[in-house]
Amino acid sequence: MALDTQPMETVTVSQDRSDRLTLIFSAFLSGLAFVLPISIALSNVMWGGALLMGLGLWARNKFRVNWTGVELPWILLLVSGIVAAAGADNPARAIRSLRGEILVAIFLLAAHGVGDGWKQLRLFSSGAIIAAVWGLVQKGVGLEGPLSIPWLGRLICLKSGRSPGFYSHPITFAEMLLLAGALILGLGLAGRMRRWVPALAAVSAAALLSQTRGVWLGMGFLLMAWTVLRWDRRVAQVLSILVITLGLVFVLSSDLRHRVASISDTKTDVSNRIRMGLWEKSVESIRNRPVIGVGPGHFRVKGADLRYSGEYEPQRVWTETHNVYLQVAVERGFVGLGLFILFLASVGRLLWSAARVQPALWGLFFGFLGLMAAGMTESWYNDSEILMCLFFLVGTAWRLSHTPTNEVT
Repeated sequence: MALDTQPMETVTVSQDRSDRLTLIFSAFLSGLAFVLPISIALSNVMWGGALLMGLGLWARNKFRVNWTGVELPWILLLVSGIVAAAGADNPARAIRSLRGEILVAIFLLAAHGVGDGWKQLRLFSSGAIIAAVWGLVQKGVGLEGPLSIPWLGRLICLKSGRSPGFYSHPITFAEMLLLAGALILGLGLAGRMRRWVPALAAVSAAALLSQTRGVWLGMGFLLMAWTVLRWDRRVAQVLSILVITLGLVFVLSSDLRHRVASISDTKTDVSNRIRMGLWEKSVESIRNRPVIGVGPGHFRVKGADLRYSGEYEPQRVWTETHNVYLQVAVERGFVGLGLFILFLASVGRLLWSAARVQPALWGLFFGFLGLMAAGMTESWYNDSEILMCLFFLVGTAWRLSHTPTNEVT
């Protein structure tokens, strides 16, 4: 009997430790889901803690990994980034600019994580709703910075009349709301979220008041694609409501009317003219370095050098092309752009397959399409907040489509 007691006690202690790691891992993932739309600092704490717990669990399980189909495109994209960085003027800065390749760790954590995945998606939605409501409050208060108390100004002030939520920029805020709104719509239509109609209304209103035109177009594109590809009458109704709302806003609000009208204004609208100048400089850069590009983080153009708006903030240095595809082509060349498109295709395929298994995830697939459309005017792949949100949602979608019981041990 004495020989049998010690092995039994050893197994029991190991199982208890594993259970504790599982619970803590699940808690970190749930916390990450909630804070992603609210705070990048807290998000970093949460995914860092989840990484430690996940590594502990995977070590105990001898690193059993299920492949998702995204890993090889990601590795190829990483290699292209390293090659482009090696050929850059400042390789160290280029390596530090490889945000996307590093933050894929969040995708892996979510995909191989533990806990109730549906609950985690609802927690993300709750965080987005809180951020959306705060964005509406900011617009209602109508304060413009700066304030004598900097942190308070960052929290409550508008940015050029636009709501930034808890983020530092209205564009980042709006892109997060694009993903969140599509997620809420998918969960609501599938009966996995209560009171989704007012939640969707709040998120959509906040995205509207962020005055981010690329996201407006992305919202319209995702709803049209959803209506056509899935022939969903309820989504068509949401699209109709959005169109009617935009029409009313166009009539009643002079600020938003001007913003909507400016979408096609390439003669006088400063924002559009800046983009045109940046796109022209991007094409010039690609012609000079077509194969591997100038290196991540090495697109730098002075405002004075822009052909269409050189008089606007002439000393400002622009580091974003305001087109995610041009951004990748400039920084990594056509090789990197091809691998980036391959990576996006693998993510889209994953979400399509997941939605066919779990129909509540159609919102994430079409939200991803909307983000692709918004990328025509915004370089979201260089935005850590958006990448963290996207990778978490995609990883959770894969887990839900492969663990119907929502339990991973």
